[in-house]
Amino acid sequence: MSENRVTIECFKCGEEFTKLIPKEEQKGVHFVTCPFCGVESKIEFEVNRLVDIYRSRKR
Repeated sequence: MSENRVTIECFKCGEEFTKLIPKEEQKGVHFVTCPFCGVESKIEFEVNRLVDIYRSRKR
């Protein structure tokens, strides 16, 4: 699979989906929405490596 495509497993529904995030942007924090259940998740990257996915807090 492309280095620009990140595979994510939704913490709520358990479905797996991919998100296109250019390799040079794979650092810091990104927010993604599950296309299956609509829940928003926070992805934290560390040195171009996926570290953790958290449930985001709606304000």
